[in-house]
Amino acid sequence: MTNLNLEIANDTVNLGSGYRIGHSFFTPIRRVVDFALWSRDIIEHEILPLLEKYWMDELETVALHKKKLFANGA
Repeated sequence: MTNLNLEIANDTVNLGSGYRIGHSFFTPIRRVVDFALWSRDIIEHEILPLLEKYWMDELETVALHKKKLFANGA
């Protein structure tokens, strides 16, 4: 997430530091039994759709970040 946020912040043409992904996405609202499944669900259903909006004209960028996020154990 750190590397992704760095890239978002460095994209000063379309995004910038105000678009970074914050901790609120990863604050559980109920007890987490399977952390890997929980984090994968957040990435799949919340983070990736957000990235698709951020880079709607750069789907290869979204695909690259998806690959990196899931390679890191999500």
